[in-house]
Amino acid sequence: MFRSLMQVSLLSLVLSGCSLVVDYLESEAEDGGISDAALVVDASLPQLDGGPGDASSSTDACTAVGEDGSCLFTCNTAGCDGAIVCPEGRPCIIDCMGDQACENTSIDCTMATSCDINCEGSDACDNSGIQCAGSTCNIQCVGSAACEDSAIECSADVCTILCNGGNACDTGVCCSGATCAPDVCTSDNGGNCDCPS
Repeated sequence: MFRSLMQVSLLSLVLSGCSLVVDYLESEAEDGGISDAALVVDASLPQLDGGPGDASSSTDACTAVGEDGSCLFTCNTAGCDGAIVCPEGRPCIIDCMGDQACENTSIDCTMATSCDINCEGSDACDNSGIQCAGSTCNIQCVGSAACEDSAIECSADVCTILCNGGNACDTGVCCSGATCAPDVCTSDNGGNCDCPS
């Protein structure tokens, strides 16, 4: 019992010390004493909401890490602006959920071992550009104009693509530079699976 209490006390002391160091570094950075470049966050570590890896401030770090080590990006209408780049050598899951989620946000999943990209909502992933590779790539563009004005290029070993909704994937879907096989890309309700020539 005494040993457990000491371990808890020690852990509390360590966490308090970490908090003080972070507060000090942030105050020094604000005063000009430390450059922003000195404050480095390891993108391979799980990030807390609101921190440097939060989707609203940066999309070069996972917003969470799955139990299997997969890099998770969870984006809604207010997050993941600019570019999403999946880290090398691990699975990646990107959820752009809601109207205009990931609009004008390029998605690069070419270095991941596998990729699941879900763009669900009106104009989700619109004007984005989606590239994926690895062993498997699953892309779902569901909603009116989902993935519209966004060329989709899949060069994974196995691609599965769904374009469901008026003008979904309207700019084109290509598998290794050519039109995807009918069993690879499915289009419903006005979606498009053609690769532009």
